Amino acid sequence: MLDGRRVADGRYVFGVRLYLRYLGQMQDRTETAEGRITVLRQSDGKWLIDEFPVP
Repeated sequence: MLDGRRVADGRYVFGVRLYLRYLGQMQDRTETAEGRITVLRQSDGKWLIDEFPVP
């Protein structure tokens, strides 16, 4: 998933890839499998993280 998509009113899902131990050099990085993050817009207009991939 490259772009976010709406899954319900006020709820969007985005594809993400987490990088762990990144020291500025491409060969130094460790990356996770692609996951997804879900954000939710509350009635007061604030955005909250609803789901987050934890390695």
